[in-house]
Amino acid sequence: MQEGEAMKAAIAAVVAALSGGLTRLVLALHGGLRAWPLLVIEAALGATLGLIAAGAAVYLDPGLRDAGWALLVVTAAAGAAGALGTRLMDLLVAVVQRRLGI
Repeated sequence: MQEGEAMKAAIAAVVAALSGGLTRLVLALHGGLRAWPLLVIEAALGATLGLIAAGAAVYLDPGLRDAGWALLVVTAAAGAAGALGTRLMDLLVAVVQRRLGI
């Protein structure tokens, strides 16, 4: 991998991690979570999910690697989508647990 390609990949990864982490953090704060250790965990989880989602987007469409700014937009959207999707799953699990009395 050339130096320019490595820099593009690193920037895309940072954008995806920030997007996923901030999305998950905002959702946690909006939900009433205020304990800072749990907020750190939420942000780290969102960043990880953002990286996974952005990696999947680039893997599924290798043409994005040379897309420039479009790559950053796609990775940011993928990061946010990954964080939102897992938060939705958390909410669905909570609803099912309440219905089952768990």
